[in-house]
Amino acid sequence: CGALYLLFDRKLLFAALLFGLALATKGHLLLCLPFVLVFLHRQRLAWPIFATLALAVGSTPYVAMLPSAAFRLMVLENPEARRFWAVAIPYGPQGVALHASLAALALIFFRFASYRRIDRELTFTFIGLVYLLVVSLTPPQPGWYIWSLPFVVHAASRLTRTGRAALTALSLTYLAYFFVAQPDAFLGALDPTFGARTGQMLIVRLAAAAP
Repeated sequence: CGALYLLFDRKLLFAALLFGLALATKGHLLLCLPFVLVFLHRQRLAWPIFATLALAVGSTPYVAMLPSAAFRLMVLENPEARRFWAVAIPYGPQGVALHASLAALALIFFRFASYRRIDRELTFTFIGLVYLLVVSLTPPQPGWYIWSLPFVVHAASRLTRTGRAALTALSLTYLAYFFVAQPDAFLGALDPTFGARTGQMLIVRLAAAAP
C-alpha cells in the first residue's frame, strides 16, 4: 500500500524500492506486479526501471540466503505455497488439469490490460480482486485473508451501504470457514486465559456434537 501511494504520487524510484523491500518479505506480492507495470505503461512512466529495481531489491535477500538448506526448505519448498495449485479441473486422458486460480488470474489480468484508460482507482480495485480470488479459489491459510483487506475496506468506503454489507459478508464467511476447517486457529487462543488444552477439549466436544 505504501508503494502504491508513492507510485500514484509519481515517486517512481522510492515506490520501486519500497515494493522491492516488501517483495523480499512476502512472495505473494508478485501477483500484483503485472498490474502495476500495466498501470505505469498506460501512464507513460518508466515501467522497466520500476520492474528492474523492485525485482533486484526483492531478490537480493533470497540470493544471499540460497546456500542455506534450511532457508530453501522453509521458503522455496514451503508446502503452503502449493495450495495455490490445489483447486484444479481435470480433463483429457493425459492427466491435464485447468488450475482455477491461475485461469482466473489470467482472465482478470487480460481484462485489466484491455482498458484503454487505467487510473489508480481501477488499479487498486483490480489488485484487491486478485487477492480475493486467491482466497476464494484455493484452500487458504488464515493470514491470506489479510492480503485483500486494505483493498476491500477501500471499496467498502466508496460503496457505502452495499460495500459495508459485502465487507461484513466476507468477514463472516471467513470466520465460518476457518472455524470449521481449522478450529484450533480460533479455539487455541483460549488457552492462555482458560488454561492449557482448553481449545483442544472444546474442539473434541464440538466434533462429537456436530461431526
